[in-house]
Order: sequence, then structure tokens, then C-alpha cells
Amino acid sequence: MSALFPSLESITFRKSVAQKLYLLRRTRPKIPFYELPAHRVPTRWYLYRRLLANTPSPEIRWRVTTLFRKFQHLTSPDVTRTKLARGHQLLEIFSKERSGDPYWGKVLQRYSRMIATKQQKARMDRNAEEYLEWMQQLKRRPILTGGYLRPSTSNKPLPRMKPQPVHVSMMIRKRRKKRAARFTRLAVHLEWLRYLRYEHTFEKILQKKVGSHNFTPEFDGGDWTEPIRDQLAAMKESTNREDSWARMKYSIEMMERIKEARREKIRNLTRLKERERRGEVTPRVLAAKRRGLPAHRLALLGKKGQEMHRLVLDPSQGGYAGLVKKQAGITLTHDTSELEDSASEEAKALAKIIRLENKRRPEHVSQPDSSAKADLQSAAHRQE
Repeated sequence: MSALFPSLESITFRKSVAQKLYLLRRTRPKIPFYELPAHRVPTRWYLYRRLLANTPSPEIRWRVTTLFRKFQHLTSPDVTRTKLARGHQLLEIFSKERSGDPYWGKVLQRYSRMIATKQQKARMDRNAEEYLEWMQQLKRRPILTGGYLRPSTSNKPLPRMKPQPVHVSMMIRKRRKKRAARFTRLAVHLEWLRYLRYEHTFEKILQKKVGSHNFTPEFDGGDWTEPIRDQLAAMKESTNREDSWARMKYSIEMMERIKEARREKIRNLTRLKERERRGEVTPRVLAAKRRGLPAHRLALLGKKGQEMHRLVLDPSQGGYAGLVKKQAGITLTHDTSELEDSASEEAKALAKIIRLENKRRPEHVSQPDSSAKADLQSAAHRQE
């Protein structure tokens, strides 16, 4: 039977082999490597500090700090090992340059010039990003519309803004939710108070029946209702404060700002119309051109009638468009016919030649009928 079991020497040898292999097995720490002192202390207190102390120029020092800030959030051990090896190579090159090696001195000078160019490009990119961010903020900035955000239990008197600031919207939303929750808690506290009154009444009736010597009331006194009454008083104070917001009036300064916003709105629209008359195509012009007659009415105008209808909707008030608008009965705010009539003889002769050439090329177009003329008149009134 003893031959079936290993000998004592074999068991001892197996234990020694297992112990040696146990020391060689891979161990995984319970925390990430970037939180281990074995990684943090040599990297920060040896490599990084010695790199900064041995940099030959401010440009290279800027590059070292930029690279460390760029790769400080790495979580891959392989990638981190590669970057640290590159850092040690740089430290060795810096040490050779400080010891007087002319080759590495020239290399690092050229490297400094390259980094200076990179610094300038990075500065320009940062300025461009800041400018674009600022433009986006300007595009989203709230402006006064000239309207009123009426006072309520959720807000004091405020001017209407577009777009309305997020913090104002969230303030109103939060106050409305708190008010609704407060009234829910108010109903619960009133129910509790009614229960306590029922208990107090029940104990009084029971005390009369059994006698005061055999029964001690628990709900006699104000100790039970005092916390609830404190909560009710706090709720009433909050509700009164919200009601006072709804009764507030606009101040004179705020009313003046709102009225000035209305006047500025009119001035902006006037400037916009002036730009449109000079030929600028704005979204308002495109929307006006898209407004037109229905297809079944537009088909009755014919080719010439459709062209006249298009000119009626055009914002221009000079030249042929102005002439068509006059024929359609539109009153022009900026009539330039006198200025056009006072043109030079050469311009008039050129215009006469153009008219003769146009007459020489007749176009077979259908003339607008009476209903088409009525449509032109309606378009003229809409333009006014």
C-alpha cells in the first residue's frame, strides 16, 4: 500500500517547487496603478521635477508641462510606460546638453524654435476658440423684447426676455413645484391636527364616563399640536410672501427700460428695412417672397403677371420694381423716380436703346385678366 503514495522526499520537493512558483506568479493590485505610490512618487518627484530643472529654454519647459498635463489622465499601463520612457529619454538628452555636448545643444536650439512656432499657433487657436465661444454667447444672449413678464406667486415683476435665461425659468419652475408641495403638506398637517382634536374630544368624553381618578388623558394640552402649528405658521408665511410678489408693481426704472427696448426694436426694424431697400437679402425678404397667391390664382396671371407679382413682393422701391409698384397702387416711402429722371443724356440714350431692343424682341405672353389684376391689387395692399 505504501507504494501507492508518494514518498516524503517527493512531497517535500513538490512543496519547494510550489513555493518558488508562487513567488513568480503575477499579482494584480487592488487599486489602479496610477494611485500606487510606486508610480506617483518617481514620476512626480523624480522625472517631472528633474525635467523642469534641466530644461534649456522656456519653450521646452512649456512643452514639458503641456505634455504632462495632456497625458496625466492615462489609465493604460502600456501607453503610460511608453510615455514615461520618452520622458526619461528627454531627461538624458537634457543632461547631455548641460554637460556641454555641442550636437545636442544645436538639436535643442532647433527644437526650441519649433516649439516657439507651435506656441504661436496654439495661442492663435486658443484666441480663435475664445472668439467663437464669445460669438456663441452673444448669439444666445437674452435681449429685452419690450414685453412684460407679469408678477405672480412665482416671480416678481420682470421684463420679457428672448431667449429667457435658463436660471429665470428654473427659478419659476422650482417655486411652482415648492408651492404645490407646500399645499400638499398643508392638507396633511391639517388632517393630523383634526385627528388630534378628535382624540382630545374622545378623551374628554371618556374621562367623564370613567372618572378623572381612573383615567389620565394623553392629548390634553398643546404639546401635541405645537409642532404642527409651527409648521402651519411657516407655510402661511411663505404663502404670504408669494402673494406679496403677485401684488408688486413695476418700478419706474424698469418701465423705462422696457419702453426703451420697444423703441430700440422699432429702430432695428427700420435699419433692417433700409438694408433691404439697398438690396440685401435677409430672411425677412425670403419669407416675403415665399408669400404669394395660391397656385390656382397664380396660374391666371400669366407669365407677365407673375413677374409683376414678384416685383410687387420685392422690397426694392426704385427702378422697374418701383414703377410696377406705382402701377399697382402702392405708395412708395422712398420714391426715386425724380432722381432717376435727372440722369445724364448718355444714360437716357442707353435706356432708349435698351427699350428699342426689347421691343424688337417681342414675347408672346398672356395678359392678366380682371381677376389677376385684383390679385395684384391685393398683393399691393399686403405689401403696404
